Amino acid sequence: MSATFARVDTRTDLAAAIWHQLYDTGQHLLLAQYLTQLSVSAPLLNSLTPAQVRAAAEQTAAALPPGTGAQVDLVRRADVRDDLPAITAPTLVVVTTADTLIPAALQYDLAAAIPGAQTAELPTGHLPFLERPNHWLEIITGFLSRQRDQR
Repeated sequence: MSATFARVDTRTDLAAAIWHQLYDTGQHLLLAQYLTQLSVSAPLLNSLTPAQVRAAAEQTAAALPPGTGAQVDLVRRADVRDDLPAITAPTLVVVTTADTLIPAALQYDLAAAIPGAQTAELPTGHLPFLERPNHWLEIITGFLSRQRDQR
């Protein structure tokens, strides 16, 4: 699991509420700009020019799927805390420590509730596969290799 949660906190719920309202009111470019700010770490965002950020937001806005509103509503209502203790599969939670969308504390709470879950930290925003794809892949493949070797 990467950059995930068992339940949202008030801050994340507020972010999702804004996301939902921007989507529902058709403000898709503004939504895409908002999501860009929430999805990547400050160092990555600050490494881009305003023109690059706008171009990325325009691409995101054009690609928003029709189910976006329903997905965000589900995020706001999701609470799987009661289900986590029943997980028996080996679990890795990749904690994105610079994530402004899903705070690291929520990610650690998720891991703590899964018996035997392991954590690995990545200093990225919400999209580790975008910011540090090779490091993210190394963490996951390393975990899977260790699981295979233990069999």
